[in-house]
Amino acid sequence: MEESKIYEVGFMISPSISEEEVSQIVSKIESAITSNGGNVFDGETPKLRRLAYPIYKVVRGAKIAATTGFFGWTKFELPPEKVSEVEKAVKNIDEVLRALMIKTIREKTYEPKEIEPELEQTEEVLDEIPVEVMEEGIVDDVSATPTEVVEEAKEE
Repeated sequence: MEESKIYEVGFMISPSISEEEVSQIVSKIESAITSNGGNVFDGETPKLRRLAYPIYKVVRGAKIAATTGFFGWTKFELPPEKVSEVEKAVKNIDEVLRALMIKTIREKTYEPKEIEPELEQTEEVLDEIPVEVMEEGIVDDVSATPTEVVEEAKEE
């Protein structure tokens, strides 16, 4: 038996179920991992997301088309010979629209996106207004912000 490796499964759960049922589906996924000798140690609670394109899945003879879904992921340790069994078990859960399993590392591989602080009205912002715009008289007030300049130009 080979030494366990680190994997991550990303999954999209059908939006037709309630948010309370989502945790049950996550439990099914984690159960598929642990029943095959895996150890779950990280993950993200699925959140409802708008999809870039519809995802289709046939469940019990009915074709489902989803434009939103609950996206989440789980990171775990698992013997390599059990990967295909876990992957098959996750994809066979009716509520899972898509799932992707990858080999990864234990450390966190992402940084949460920081929200940029709003720019204060300073001379630096005023310098962003092109000189040609001021010369053509589009902006009467040189203290206008770039957003105001665009709105004034749209009105004309």
